[in-house]
Amino acid sequence: MNIDLISFSPEETFGFGESLGKLLNGNELILLSGNLGAGKTMFTKGIGHALGIDRREIVSPSYTLMNIYEGKFKFFHIDLYRIGEQINGGIPEIDDNLDTGIIVVEWGEFTGEYYSTEKNLIDLSISYTEGETSGRKISFFTELNIPPDAFPHN
Repeated sequence: MNIDLISFSPEETFGFGESLGKLLNGNELILLSGNLGAGKTMFTKGIGHALGIDRREIVSPSYTLMNIYEGKFKFFHIDLYRIGEQINGGIPEIDDNLDTGIIVVEWGEFTGEYYSTEKNLIDLSISYTEGETSGRKISFFTELNIPPDAFPHN
């Protein structure tokens, strides 16, 4: 299933993340791709908020690699920016926690195709749009069943 959304503000990006977070079962791997400043962390904050985690507590783990939060499900927030293209294969922080909670990976594009066959994968990208609809385009692909009205504010 492919889903495309357009966000016109950080709060709307947060809201889309929150909408997705409400649909999660606690064993998903979400790979977020996008340029610096695209909204990956804001989207992640929305997911965490849906799980009962204070959005102010969720910060990008650029220097620590992974932050773990307790909410409705265990929530693993991983940021691969600092190790980037050095990745060759799996990531222990991902591998060790698959099926034990929700894993959100910022800079997920650095994992290549390594996790492309995971059963509960959501592959999501955020990119800038230009022209009359300038904002952020949020596109994702998943085999998970997401209802068409899951994102009512788009």
